[in-house]
Amino acid sequence: MPSFYRCENEFGGDPCTFAQANRSISVEEAIPSMDGSGAKCPGRTVSGKPCERKLVPIEGSGSWGKVPKKISLMIAGGVLGAIALVWFVLLPMFQKKSNPSFEVVPATLVFSIADDGTAKGSILISNKGEEKLLIRKIRASPAQFISQRQELEVVPGNPVSLLVVFDSSIGGDTREGMLQFQTNDPNNESVTIRLIVKKKDVEPKQDESEPADPWWILDLLEDESRRYQDNNK
Repeated sequence: MPSFYRCENEFGGDPCTFAQANRSISVEEAIPSMDGSGAKCPGRTVSGKPCERKLVPIEGSGSWGKVPKKISLMIAGGVLGAIALVWFVLLPMFQKKSNPSFEVVPATLVFSIADDGTAKGSILISNKGEEKLLIRKIRASPAQFISQRQELEVVPGNPVSLLVVFDSSIGGDTREGMLQFQTNDPNNESVTIRLIVKKKDVEPKQDESEPADPWWILDLLEDESRRYQDNNK
């Protein structure tokens, strides 16, 4: 036995408001027929008169007809929610992989000054992503430091070496600078590395009671830079 009906008195000069609203009418609401012709509509027409038209059973609306529909909607909502959650979790991972990825070594470039007052060193720039890395601006500062290139393109899997020159004749007695990069890597849009020029003159040997020579740190960094450059020639 169906649990819900609908009224088809939707058209005509005085239609039923229940029919126009496509309302489901329960068995309890329906007016029982005295002549056995079937349940009748309990609604009223537009003019306010009782409709009492014969109702049409809604298929699949047995005693459990409404429950499966609600459950199916809940399941569908849960599935859509799970798909959305997985999408929002995985999407950043795919985006991160497909974006360009800027990497530079060493992070601090140390080189010794030559007799003519100049010094040279190089860094290696790599792209660990899947799209082309665009370095839109390369700026060395202060003026004594000069970058070989002002912009650069690095394709994935093909590192590029960049030469940096120090020229003491430009003026000033600075021995430290910076090399700044502006890139299209969303995780490294602005990157800065240190530039250090080590003094050439050798300090006299200190007494053991005196503080240790601070330049040993620069010596170590210079050795690491030289070894890295030799390995990438």
